[in-house]
Amino acid sequence: NKFNVKVPETINANEENLIQRVREDIKYPCIIKPMDSASFVKAYRRKVFIIENEEDLIQKLDMIRKDKHGVVIQRIIPGPEENCYCYDAYLNQDSKVTHFTSAYKIRQWPINFGASTYAKQKWIPELQDICKPFLEGIGFKGFSEIELKRDENTGEIYLIEVNVRTINFNEMLAKCGLNFPLIAYLEMTDKIPENKSVEIETGYVFHYMYEDLFAIREYLRTGQMTLGKIIKDNTFKKVHSTWSFDDPMPGIYFVGTIISKIFNRVFKKR
Repeated sequence: NKFNVKVPETINANEENLIQRVREDIKYPCIIKPMDSASFVKAYRRKVFIIENEEDLIQKLDMIRKDKHGVVIQRIIPGPEENCYCYDAYLNQDSKVTHFTSAYKIRQWPINFGASTYAKQKWIPELQDICKPFLEGIGFKGFSEIELKRDENTGEIYLIEVNVRTINFNEMLAKCGLNFPLIAYLEMTDKIPENKSVEIETGYVFHYMYEDLFAIREYLRTGQMTLGKIIKDNTFKKVHSTWSFDDPMPGIYFVGTIISKIFNRVFKKR
């Protein structure tokens, strides 16, 4: 392609000879992935469907078409969670990358195809070579996070998706020195911030404790992680998703919503 960016083999669900093409070009297992993630997650409470065989594909597509969601079928890039990378960047009004760093996932929920619950900042130079020319080449402006994954068999890095909104581990990036919402605000108010990048490993990790508990349970159940690894990873410098001593109200409110949900479930059963 124009920017020499690798993407997983992908077929639109409206293509002709879809079942045959999936069988021959993508193979099983594969994933059904939404074009509009927000409405898909709201409908099915998951980011993708993992498809094991042809019968499963036909059944899921029938359901999705009835619900009128646009989807694609995509090859699964093999590799552990730590092969899932994030390139976080800000591009100015001239579509030039001015601020950037990278990170990788350690755990996510739902596991394998979800949002980060435990992610660590780490500079991965290869991502700059892939993502910077792509973002500048398409004329992008503002904040962007590109998610990528390294194929454990070939070592090739594939672009998975581009997020064009502030992400869940934004506070970790701010701790590392890149406060992307502030950068956007400064640029929009003509207070142009100095260019900055974080090309070291700071040791900071983002931790979303609530969903991470579900993720840990599932990683242990499926044998994808050991308790020893989880304990070892727990020693990193954490930046929590909703709790901060100097701004406790978001955390207090979040705990309140969880308690309320539990309370409602208990009394509904009665």
